Amino acid sequence: MFWNEMLHPSLKLRIAFSYALLFLISCSGIILLIFFFMHCLFYRGMEKHLEQIAEHSKKVHIIGTKLQMYNEILAPEAYPEDDFNVLKQQFHDLQIVYVGSRHIPSANTDDKKILTAFAIHDGKYYEMRVQKKEKSVYSKWINTENNRFRLKTYFSRLLVSSGQENLFIAFYDPNGKILLQFGNNILSDTQYKQLCSSKKLTVFSHFAYKKFTLSDGNFLLIGVNIRNFQQWNTIVSAAGVVLLLIIAAAGAVSAWVLTGRFIRGITRTTLAMHKIRSGNYGYRVRALHSEDKEIRELVQTFNDMNEKTENLLQELKMVTDNVAHDLRTPLTRISGIIELLLTDRNLPDHVQTDCVSIAEEVNRLKNVVTTIMDISRTNSRPGEIRKEQIDFVAFLRDFCEFFEPVFEEKNLKLYLSLPDNSRYIHADKNLLQRLLSNLMENALKFTEKGFVSVSLNSDEKQLFLRIADSGCGIAEKDLTQIFKRFYRSDASRHLQGNGLGLALVDAIVKAHQWKINVTSRVSEGTVFLITIDLPDTTLQVTAE
Repeated sequence: MFWNEMLHPSLKLRIAFSYALLFLISCSGIILLIFFFMHCLFYRGMEKHLEQIAEHSKKVHIIGTKLQMYNEILAPEAYPEDDFNVLKQQFHDLQIVYVGSRHIPSANTDDKKILTAFAIHDGKYYEMRVQKKEKSVYSKWINTENNRFRLKTYFSRLLVSSGQENLFIAFYDPNGKILLQFGNNILSDTQYKQLCSSKKLTVFSHFAYKKFTLSDGNFLLIGVNIRNFQQWNTIVSAAGVVLLLIIAAAGAVSAWVLTGRFIRGITRTTLAMHKIRSGNYGYRVRALHSEDKEIRELVQTFNDMNEKTENLLQELKMVTDNVAHDLRTPLTRISGIIELLLTDRNLPDHVQTDCVSIAEEVNRLKNVVTTIMDISRTNSRPGEIRKEQIDFVAFLRDFCEFFEPVFEEKNLKLYLSLPDNSRYIHADKNLLQRLLSNLMENALKFTEKGFVSVSLNSDEKQLFLRIADSGCGIAEKDLTQIFKRFYRSDASRHLQGNGLGLALVDAIVKAHQWKINVTSRVSEGTVFLITIDLPDTTLQVTAE
């Protein structure tokens, strides 16, 4: 039952699940976007922080102790183009790295600005200025090894302010030889090669590293501890998952409530169909103004259809009752006349024989009319059947005892298998008796030798009545037709009958909301299985 509900869920369940899934996907997308932007902002901020350290380290490496002499350290673009052309005439492959700006106070005029170019030429750093008065170029080679102590001091200060466990700085020459290293981290050869080949921020364990290459071929590897961010990220991720589950649950509950409101008109219509199926064709569904237009239209259409069906059934019942009455009256008169004629002993023998045949045909017609009326009444008004509590085991035992002489007369064996304890059902006693009679007569009619068996089994919620015979069987093509009115298979056309017995059986089964199934093999026999669904309270077991 559970898997059937999962594979074929109700409309309400599917809408609620769809809403919950939509909530989950939407919120997951939003939370993932937030996480993505947070990661981007964090790593971008981390990268900028490393770039700032690397930029200042470059300045210290090139300018050294003179760094404090300048008011500003500017980008290469700040150097005057005319002065740059003068420098290019003397140093053809010149490349300016920084421009130092120093202001010299003057009493008569504005402060005088002196610009110094820190450039690289032929793999070496130089300090250069254009002396316009002398029309010459001042240049001085910078020995960066003399600035090594200043760079070491800067790295030490950073390490003290950040913590020994939170920062890693290594300064390498172009050949990869370590010139300066600060921090407790030790990079493996694989990690070192990967960092040297990557230009992006790279994360190893709890550190984020980046490589910065200087103009002279030396390079820096700088790493920052991101353990706190990773821990915070783990906590936030767990909180995000919990939040998603809460949102999904809230979405499912909200969707369930909203869906219930949306389809309550459908639910009421379905309940109405159940009542109509039980025979109450006068039931109508009340349309609510608060419901959606489509639901109101559905309810109104259903009520209109039900009203037409009720009128049609009433007309059909009237016609059927009138036809049955009109048929019964002349048949009764004919039967009475025939019986009166048969009381005359002076009638010739051939006339008496004809009268007996007429009487039998009249009785057969009366039975057909009565059976048709019973089938129509049972199908159209199942709610009017008179149910009572019946001990089904005792009922079957008495019924089979009543049929035993008929089986003995035909030399057939009747096998009866019943539970030791009572099994109680709610059913119309007269209809139940007609159902069993039709099935037993059907088995007797088509079984020339062998047996007929009646067995009753049960579980906690159902009873299973099985009536089997060893008769001629039913062809497969006829199995789907045998419950139709007046249907007779080729094998039964030479036998007496009107094709209404199994139609009445089917009507009685449906009126009680039971189920009937038939299996058969030609020349081997037929099995009718009736399944009776019972509530827990109706299935009682008592000791005899």
